[in-house]
Amino acid sequence: MTPEQIQPTVEGLETAYKNYWSSKKTAQIKKELLSWRKYMDKYGQAYAWHGSGMTPPTSIADGTKVIILKEILEERNVLL
Repeated sequence: MTPEQIQPTVEGLETAYKNYWSSKKTAQIKKELLSWRKYMDKYGQAYAWHGSGMTPPTSIADGTKVIILKEILEERNVLL
């Protein structure tokens, strides 16, 4: 086993997340982005209180997921 298979890197997880969502339809990506916005609005105070230190080292931060989804939509020239 390679070290990435035992403990994946954040960059590898980000690439996998982007590849996964790039294969989805634009409507699905918009729906997921809207879901993340609602989640962030609801729990935004917790993010401000705890900061980025609460993200485990082998996972993608929620804000990064939102940015990746926005990047995919921008690549498709879709406005929000």
